Amino acid sequence: MPKKNDPTMPLCWTGIFNAMHPYVEHVHGPEEVAYGMDELIVLCLVRDGRPYVRSFVEHYSSMGVKHLVFLDNGSTDGTVEALKEYDNVTVLHTGLPFKRYQSPMRRYLIERFGRGRWSLYADIDELFDYPYSDIISLSSLLKYLNSRVLHGGGGADAGHVPGEALVGSGGQPGRAPQRAAQVLRYL
Repeated sequence: MPKKNDPTMPLCWTGIFNAMHPYVEHVHGPEEVAYGMDELIVLCLVRDGRPYVRSFVEHYSSMGVKHLVFLDNGSTDGTVEALKEYDNVTVLHTGLPFKRYQSPMRRYLIERFGRGRWSLYADIDELFDYPYSDIISLSSLLKYLNSRVLHGGGGADAGHVPGEALVGSGGQPGRAPQRAAQVLRYL
């Protein structure tokens, strides 16, 4: 977890983390999640997402995701109670107004749980998949991205900058992956 006034963090990130942290309450699961460079964590801002909880958690768990972190924003439909049934889930809560703080809430999740690792931000009704996921494991995909994108192996697409998201080629052989904001992210 980022520490207050960490000199390695850009000022704007430190500011968002420090501004949000007092308004975020830990509800369930581990407060910190250790995971490797070939593992993925899913981050989700949610409110009244109960109808989607089971399919969301089971989809990402079956994909090989290490852990899921939810920031609940005032659910009244049993979302939090449903999420508490899973061991690989952390639930946080904030009462801050969504319209005004939605971007800082998302950024907080990324900074607190995804810093320096691959993370996927998804809405509760979104089930991410990638081309050839039936034969290429998530761990293998992340190992490939680590070797090609982060370690000077030529990059998965020309001019890729770590911190920007990558998505697959849509299953079309020979096409390079395309950039997409806040899908799969390395910070």
